[in-house]
Amino acid sequence: QQGLGAGGSYLTPAGCLPNAETAGIPQHIAPASSGALVLGALCHSPAAAAGLTAGDVITVAAGQQVSSPASLNSILAAVPAGRTITVSWLTPAGRTITRPVTLAQVPPG
Repeated sequence: QQGLGAGGSYLTPAGCLPNAETAGIPQHIAPASSGALVLGALCHSPAAAAGLTAGDVITVAAGQQVSSPASLNSILAAVPAGRTITVSWLTPAGRTITRPVTLAQVPPG
């Protein structure tokens, strides 16, 4: 399984909340009507390297609209680890960002 680091749990360093429901709701959330909300930090992940942070909402991945976290997981499941895809997201300030992200292998769990 592979991912941006935007779904599932990662082992993270102290002080780094995983992007999971346990991270809670971010203080500021992007004004998007659909997509996949980034809940917590994406420490040491390809998504973090691209600039995704808590409160951002992923709207497009690999050329496909992201309507929910489940749709993001489905899109990523079809792309092999190591491949670079284009990801677009909306920030809490309302800015759309599009960057290349190389998918990483998701730790088992």
